Amino acid sequence: MRTVDLHDADAIYDIFLAQLRAQGYATVDLPNGSVKIVPDQAARLEPVPVETGGQQGEGSDSVATRVFNVRNAASEQVLGILKPLIDPRVGVITPYPAAHQLVVTDWRSNLERIASLLRQLDRPQDAPGSGSTQVIYLRHANAGEVVKVLRGLSQEGMAPSEGAGEGEGKDRPAVPAAGGSGIRLEYEEGTNAVVMVGPDSELAAYRAIVEQLDIRRAQVVVEAIIAEVSDSSAQELGVQWLFADEKFGAGIVNFGSNGVNIASIAGAAASGDNEALGDLLSSTTGAMAGIGHFGGGFNFAMLVNALKGKSGFNLLSTPTLLTLDNAEASILVGQEVPFVTGSVTQNNANPYQTIERKEVGVKLRIKPQINIDNSVRLDIVQEVSSIADTTAASDVITNKREIKTKVMVEDNGLVILGGLISDELSTSDQRVPLLGDIPYLGRLFRSDATKNAKQNLMVFTRPRIVRDGPSLAGLSEDKYRTLQQTTPLQLPDLA
Repeated sequence: MRTVDLHDADAIYDIFLAQLRAQGYATVDLPNGSVKIVPDQAARLEPVPVETGGQQGEGSDSVATRVFNVRNAASEQVLGILKPLIDPRVGVITPYPAAHQLVVTDWRSNLERIASLLRQLDRPQDAPGSGSTQVIYLRHANAGEVVKVLRGLSQEGMAPSEGAGEGEGKDRPAVPAAGGSGIRLEYEEGTNAVVMVGPDSELAAYRAIVEQLDIRRAQVVVEAIIAEVSDSSAQELGVQWLFADEKFGAGIVNFGSNGVNIASIAGAAASGDNEALGDLLSSTTGAMAGIGHFGGGFNFAMLVNALKGKSGFNLLSTPTLLTLDNAEASILVGQEVPFVTGSVTQNNANPYQTIERKEVGVKLRIKPQINIDNSVRLDIVQEVSSIADTTAASDVITNKREIKTKVMVEDNGLVILGGLISDELSTSDQRVPLLGDIPYLGRLFRSDATKNAKQNLMVFTRPRIVRDGPSLAGLSEDKYRTLQQTTPLQLPDLA
């Protein structure tokens, strides 16, 4: 070792000790004032000097033993933290629980490091139940939901990690674990307030989180148009005959699906009952024409029925829903229909049935989520149900069309859902045997019906983000003016 600078004796001695340590040797101060050089692994077996209180030897690269007093923390818990810091070649750490002390043998430089760390760990703790009470009156958030979040965070403790990225715990205060803090969290529903009881040092972290949660949430107005577009056409052409003779009896050819037969009409016409004849004719659909002769020996009648129909657009509902961000909203326009779910019959007792009521009609359920780029994620459930034509309550059949989806749409954008639901084609043919098969002339002895039906369920949805009161007021006024223009009633103007 060579140096060109002039140093004092202490500096030269420290350089000498550092070189010995680099070569695997350590120095031990003996009681007579001399210094013993030994291999570092054997230093712990030598009578190294014991330092207590403010006593401290010279040389950061020499080995010594120091006694540390642990006044507040448990010595066993501190031992688990400090033990990995000890140099395994020369150091050893031993707890003395009776006196709340730790005995550590190591390099003097490492002893200083342990002393600094122990001053941070061995701090007085607040007594259980001590501390202050803070009541935070929330302006926007729900107190019950905020307390639920705080309790969830405090169960395991939350602190920002060293590798946390931008926005992930960087400016978030650490929340102490509930098991060691003794903090209590409650809420008062009437005043929408959060009540916190605990040490002041820990309440500050909870209060900072409450302030970040207590913000005004944006709202979403969802306008929807629910329409059923049906493209159905039906054609029917049929001929009915009636023959009657006093000697040879009567014969009838009856076709058609409109429920009116030639025998009823001929009977009312022959008897002169104009009222009954009018009721029968009023119940028919399509075009109907007939000729006949009643009276005398031979009677006959012919009835021709022709029908052609077509249907189109059916507007089911135009609801408007207003809800908070990430909150579900729904609307139902329909009825609660009873459905028989069971029946019981007992001996010597009246039978009874169990009935369950279910909602039938137009249902719309949405849940919007506003993203940072002003786009809106919509969870949509659209259902249109109706009761099919049945006669018995126990055999009630419901027609149901449902759309369930999740979409992403821009603010004030339009989403179209739905499409072709069903496409049905049915034909029927009724004829008199042999006569109905005659070319051209057979049309007089048969009835043909054709029906083609297509159904489309379309849902048009437009979300609008509302972030403040004036925007909501303007939207409400527009809806009110539209109602004033369309309703026959005289509605007052808004002030």
